[in-house]
Amino acid sequence: MDQITVLFGKRIRSIRNSKNISQERLAEMSGLHPTYIGQLERGEKSPTLESIYKISKGLEMTVGALFSHMEGTSEEESYAVKLYNKVLPLSSEKQEIIYKIISEIIQL
Repeated sequence: MDQITVLFGKRIRSIRNSKNISQERLAEMSGLHPTYIGQLERGEKSPTLESIYKISKGLEMTVGALFSHMEGTSEEESYAVKLYNKVLPLSSEKQEIIYKIISEIIQL
């Protein structure tokens, strides 16, 4: 197992867990086999470009977002990354509302 494969697997698992999605559900949403998702998460398989694309769509995020923060990702993501992953799939209108709410809270 090479380090990038292990890091990528941890990243998938971390995002999936933060979104409360099972491996089976992610497999269904991405058109991949659940066993394959598990192998990726454990760093046992290196994903193809097609699989990376399908996983990003299944997680409702861009490929770039899937790779962002990868080196610093652990099972315990920072709250900022968790919030980012929750807000990313929302419409721009909802993102703006959340931004304004957070800005108001920070000013308190």
